[in-house]
Amino acid sequence: MAETVDQMAAAFTSKLAGLNATSQSIETLSHWCVFHRKRAKGLAPVWQAQLRAAPGKRKLNFLYLANDVMQNSRKKGMEWIDAFWPLMAWAVKHTLRNNGDEKVAKS
Repeated sequence: MAETVDQMAAAFTSKLAGLNATSQSIETLSHWCVFHRKRAKGLAPVWQAQLRAAPGKRKLNFLYLANDVMQNSRKKGMEWIDAFWPLMAWAVKHTLRNNGDEKVAKS
């Protein structure tokens, strides 16, 4: 049975809540994203909303995830690149301004 958009968004939100800075966490969720690449257009706004809501110290993990997803999914298709591309400028600025690290914010 195919999952609905709401079910996929809820599953992705749950997985993003467990995202941490370890390479295993990032790679595991990246593989899940690549597997569900046909849903990238609907899941990218979920990623953006969760990035916006994440505490400052966790925001960089979302950029690491997006980077890994885009690099690994390009071999299978452009879905994630097309979905993330319009969000990346905002995401980088948002992360730099709101990460809680004064040194990074001033750079």
